[in-house]
Amino acid sequence: MTSLSNANLSTLSFFTTFATKKIALSKTNSISAFENVYKTYYIRMYHYAYGFINDMDASKDVVSDVFSKLWKDFSDIDLDKVSSYLYVCVRNESMNYLRKQKGMAKYVEYCKSAFSEEDENYWQNMDDRLTEIGTIIDTMPSKTKFVLEQCYMNGHTYKEVAEMMDITTNGVKKHITKAFSLLRSHFKDKKEGT
Repeated sequence: MTSLSNANLSTLSFFTTFATKKIALSKTNSISAFENVYKTYYIRMYHYAYGFINDMDASKDVVSDVFSKLWKDFSDIDLDKVSSYLYVCVRNESMNYLRKQKGMAKYVEYCKSAFSEEDENYWQNMDDRLTEIGTIIDTMPSKTKFVLEQCYMNGHTYKEVAEMMDITTNGVKKHITKAFSLLRSHFKDKKEGT
């Protein structure tokens, strides 16, 4: 990674200070101040998010979400710290995005592993099998179904789902274990021909 020269650091410092003063002058007009923050930081935040996510559309979504949150809290934000606030929020939202993507990948991998690679009919009839999984999920107890969908289809963490349902994270884990057990049992029985 190349280091910035003193001249570049001085120039960057000048523009950051100038932007902060310009934003501060327009703070009395929240819309104008917010527009100045947006114009000053959007591109930087996009590139910062892209460094984590490596996906243009997702990076734009993350930055849009952060600016939406900034707008809601704008009257409470210290303009001297807006840059730090944005960097922290973009980093956190990028990490949340990646965690949710990882959760979806786990669900897809589980669905793939639920089918026997030896039986080519399973792969030829993938649409039927996915419909079958959906049917099994629909027959699960409502709380188990909700937990499975929230964790593996909507990308929520166990902790987030526990808070939604007002239960412990261990309670969420029990529902996940139950859901996977029902899926495994169904496909094991089907493979054995019962």
